[in-house]
Amino acid sequence: MMRGRPPKPTALKRLAGNPGKRRLPEEPEYGAVTRLPRAPRGLGKYGRALWRSVGRVLVEAGVLTRGDLVALQLMCIHYDLAMQALEEVRALGITVEGDKGTVKKNPALQVWRDNARAFKEFAAHFGLTPAARAKIATMRPPEDDLWELLFGENGEGDRAEEKIDDGVEAVVG
Repeated sequence: MMRGRPPKPTALKRLAGNPGKRRLPEEPEYGAVTRLPRAPRGLGKYGRALWRSVGRVLVEAGVLTRGDLVALQLMCIHYDLAMQALEEVRALGITVEGDKGTVKKNPALQVWRDNARAFKEFAAHFGLTPAARAKIATMRPPEDDLWELLFGENGEGDRAEEKIDDGVEAVVG
């Protein structure tokens, strides 16, 4: 059993700007996916829709490889099952009649919970959750215009160095 946090994929480290500034490990090349293949057979309507939407995002970000396609497929399966269970809960309600006429929790709620949790784990590995995205630095344009940043309102650069340091700290961490 592996202990501790699982290692972050090198592609995500590159997107984050290699915040640790350590030498990035060599990973086996599986070949980047430049065009998303058709959704695998057997995916339901929710899984196919997720395959197309998330798959395109991952291809555009350059983080999807041929080796990741099975993980993407499993993520789509879990999403599809979770959404099917949610449809059932919406149709039947959160409680259903038990064997002896008693009221019990709809079993589809557990199916939804289990598959939603599994989906979230796969999504985090692809950098698709808010917590995972927060770890990826994005280059944002400065909030102030460049002239004010460098020279201040009065044409003086007294706060320029402070603002630049703040901006570098926000990007570098």
